[in-house]
This record gives sequence, C-alpha cells and structure tokens, in this order.
Amino acid sequence: HHFDTPEVLHKDGDFLNRKTIDYFVDYAEYCFKEFPEVKYWTTFNEIGPIGDGQYLVGKFPPGIKYDFEKVFQSHHNIMVAHARAVKLFKDGGYQGEIGVVH
Repeated sequence: HHFDTPEVLHKDGDFLNRKTIDYFVDYAEYCFKEFPEVKYWTTFNEIGPIGDGQYLVGKFPPGIKYDFEKVFQSHHNIMVAHARAVKLFKDGGYQGEIGVVH
C-alpha cells in the first residue's frame, strides 16, 4: 500500500473503517498464495504520511485538516492490518521476509 486505497474503500471510510483491515488481510492472503516466488514483502510504505496527508494536512483524499482523532484511528487500523498480515504470513509458513517501509 502506497497511497493507493481503492475508491470503493475510500467511500466506506478507508482505514477509519475497521472492515478495511479485513479487506487488506484478505488481499494479502491472496497475494501470498498467488505469488509464492516473492521473498520480500512490504505491507505499507510510509504509514505516517498516509493518515497525516488525509486527516492532518489534507493533501490526500478526503482532504480533511487537523482531525487528530482520525489521524490516530487511521494509523492504528493500518498497524493492525499490518500485524494481521504478518501473522498470516508467518502462520501460513510462507518463505521470505515481510515488513513496513518507512
């Protein structure tokens, strides 16, 4: 994920909506199964700027400014999605490494 949430999920609240966590984990599982030759996985790139850009400075959709509650909720849900994807990767016995890019 690098500032590329599908529009349908944006309309439903993006990472403010906890359902997006499940969608992300389902997508990660699909990718792990379909691309077993990949050995280096990243779940998110620049977690901080995602929520900050959307809900603090307003430069990314939905363009909201200074809503700290939304910034922190977005960051929290993204980290939960990351943790669940990592757990799925490790529990699934997939080979390789997985992490976040800053």
